[in-house]
Amino acid sequence: MTVHSKESTSVGYTPKERRFLYGLLSLTGLILGYFLPKLAAWALTLPWIPFSGPLRLITSFNHFWPNLAIAGGGLIAGILLAFYLIKEAGHLEVTDDHVSVTIDERSYAFPREDIGAVYFDQKKLVLLTITDVEVMKEHLDFSSKKIRDAFTTHSYPWYDRDPYFNEYKRWIPDSNDLPSSVNAIFKAREKALKNEDVTDSIELREELQKLGFNVREEKLRQYWRTITALEQRSHHKL
Repeated sequence: MTVHSKESTSVGYTPKERRFLYGLLSLTGLILGYFLPKLAAWALTLPWIPFSGPLRLITSFNHFWPNLAIAGGGLIAGILLAFYLIKEAGHLEVTDDHVSVTIDERSYAFPREDIGAVYFDQKKLVLLTITDVEVMKEHLDFSSKKIRDAFTTHSYPWYDRDPYFNEYKRWIPDSNDLPSSVNAIFKAREKALKNEDVTDSIELREELQKLGFNVREEKLRQYWRTITALEQRSHHKL
């Protein structure tokens, strides 16, 4: 899943791995679909098996053409599952000049000169600019070592954790430390986190950044700190 060259390092499914995953899951779906009625008939012979009604319905399709149709459905399901897994896993490419990330429907691309810190925050990869703006926080479904090695190979400023971790304060509803407009955005983002609305939580985080605040969360708890230019501060890897 990691491809190195002098120019770039990629972390993600290679074309060969994608073909293998598509082939494996589509074939598995085809076989399971074709033999599903037979498996249901066998399951009905077990005295302790629950849901006998749905199983009897499945066994009624134990004929050539219905079997073929179910097998076709299994094939399509396998292809769709492979597509979903590849899409959700994401793809990372790091070069000496830029870094790009694609995950689900979201894509990012940043020049190397703009990156001030790279680290993991609760298994999410974070990119922080030299002006202290958190421009990306995403979970990539690959080993943290492969991702870290991709950045360190090209001499990006890698940190073992957020270099400003100790500066975050927990957000408390209607806190006097923050303007009411900021508190309103935090409340809306709390709702987005509860609903697992990734797109909305990202957009609201960006709104808070425009107002001068970086945000991190632990489950539904949100923490904030004031944005300060990273290049103007002395720091060390923690």
